[in-house]
Amino acid sequence: MNDIDWSKYGRVQRQQKKLDVEISFRDVDGRIICCASFPVDRLDEVIDKLRAQRDFWLSEKAGM
Repeated sequence: MNDIDWSKYGRVQRQQKKLDVEISFRDVDGRIICCASFPVDRLDEVIDKLRAQRDFWLSEKAGM
């Protein structure tokens, strides 16, 4: 366990990022292909990210 009080030194301890979710997109003949790798317990988080990206692309396409 880390017992250092980093606030005494004017900085905070770095947060460990969750790097176990990878999402990539590529264009294949005008279609967007998505690949995702993630632990099953984070499925809801990944679905939210994918929906947000889809909504962004749809709004961008509607604005054209």
